[in-house]
Amino acid sequence: KRKGVIYLIKAYKQLRCELDDIELIIIGEGDEEKSLKEYIKQNNICDVTFTGKIDNQDLKEYYRDANVVVIPSIDEGMGDPWVFVLNEAMYYSTPVVATDVVGAAYDMIDNNGYIVKQRNSKELHDAIYKIITDNNLEEAMSKRSKEIINTKFQYTNMTDAFKCAVDKVIKKID
Repeated sequence: KRKGVIYLIKAYKQLRCELDDIELIIIGEGDEEKSLKEYIKQNNICDVTFTGKIDNQDLKEYYRDANVVVIPSIDEGMGDPWVFVLNEAMYYSTPVVATDVVGAAYDMIDNNGYIVKQRNSKELHDAIYKIITDNNLEEAMSKRSKEIINTKFQYTNMTDAFKCAVDKVIKKID
């Protein structure tokens, strides 16, 4: 439930009314899947695929084929502090849209996507629409995603920063 997929489906419903050549692929599994499928059926929403769990080695094809990756998380007891889907999508040069409860979004989204309010299908719709209807914007955001990952969020950068922090603490203790 805290992944907020229902809000993405509602945004997609509106997108589907406006655009013919789109598809929503929902990767993963969870307790909400049955009710989400029922909502889709009741609202006659076309071209929605639930993949279930995907092996990590197969995920790259989904990222490469995507025009945008959406992380519609909501604050359901807690937000989503760091969502590795964001890192993965950006590694494969994909624009991203995340809600304001995805903590990592504030560090990682910088002209490569949009941060929108949680539980707001209209803002999700608008952000996705901007990206998928403007090839130049999508291309620029794709390049920016890869640039951000390559310059700021390599594992070596993170481990080096962690080591530096530990070293500082050790020096203060000595």
